[in-house]
Amino acid sequence: MKKVLFIIGDFKFQLLLILLFGLLLNSFISVANPLALKYIFDEVIIRQNFKLFFLLSIGFVLIFTIWRLGNRIYLL
Repeated sequence: MKKVLFIIGDFKFQLLLILLFGLLLNSFISVANPLALKYIFDEVIIRQNFKLFFLLSIGFVLIFTIWRLGNRIYLL
């Protein structure tokens, strides 16, 4: 454990911040993905509101693209 703390050195806060960012980002996506699909089926497809379907699809693509970029940054 002492070797790990020595390697981390003065970057303890940055490491904690990065780990917290990754945890929050993955938690958000884990919750948002099923809720988004449920909303699409309940509100859009059943009511045949295709304009809302188009807007939600664009929004979800943007959200998940931002998530993928954040995940890429996190992995660097």
